[in-house]
Amino acid sequence: MSGQMKKIQSHVKKISCAASVLFVLGTPINHAYAQESLKKLDILLVVDNSGSMSEEQEHLSQKINYLFHYLKGVDWQINIITSDSPCSLDASLPIKADQYVEATKRDLEYLVRTGVAGQEEKPLSMVAHHVNNDIGFPCRDPGSWLRADAKLAIIILTDEEESKLEFTYSYKSHDSVGSKIEVTDKYLSAEDFLKRLKEAHYIPREMVRVYGMMNPFNIGKCGSVFPDENGEFDRDIFDAIGYTHGKWTSVCTDDFGPGLLMISNNLKRFASSEPK
Repeated sequence: MSGQMKKIQSHVKKISCAASVLFVLGTPINHAYAQESLKKLDILLVVDNSGSMSEEQEHLSQKINYLFHYLKGVDWQINIITSDSPCSLDASLPIKADQYVEATKRDLEYLVRTGVAGQEEKPLSMVAHHVNNDIGFPCRDPGSWLRADAKLAIIILTDEEESKLEFTYSYKSHDSVGSKIEVTDKYLSAEDFLKRLKEAHYIPREMVRVYGMMNPFNIGKCGSVFPDENGEFDRDIFDAIGYTHGKWTSVCTDDFGPGLLMISNNLKRFASSEPK
């Protein structure tokens, strides 16, 4: 090898070390851009904890890990609330992608079985309280885990639509006296729900998407969704899914696997899409 060639190689090596670049066909590529950064996705799972949901919670527990099948390469984290409380179910939440090992898988399988002592089905309302850190509930700043630079996926498991009843929730505070807290929650339509998401700086379709494991229009006659006196079905959760370009899958099945895989695939594309 000629002396001139050795000098060139030595010069290239020094530049590579100093500037931390790769040379591909003579073109420098900065290491900082050679690998695409992970897309951030926050997942808020809302589990209906009313009296009719024991079987559905068990089915979700058996297949919940299918939800992450397509999320390799996504920086995700998941939190869980119920349809009658905006508070996280457990202090161990959220579970993060880099913490997702056998032990945390079992924890998640356990946590989605929330019990069936819920007071009223208001999943949209509870999500709104959660992301906006509304006061008056026994938890402070429930949405503090949410990342400002992450997209938000809301997944609702329910056999009913959003309740239109005005309902007063009673809690005990965490102070030394254990004083009583009462919160009156009014009906939240799909349109009002989207407005509350915008208050929390989530732009529907671009930064937030709603998914459902549900039974709109009483398909298959499972669950307890019934028409009103005019033959019309309530459809606020269903509309919220449509407005945000989300997806829904049936809760009327013993195998939640295929539905969760479909949602997982859509989550991957949602996380990877660029805001318009």
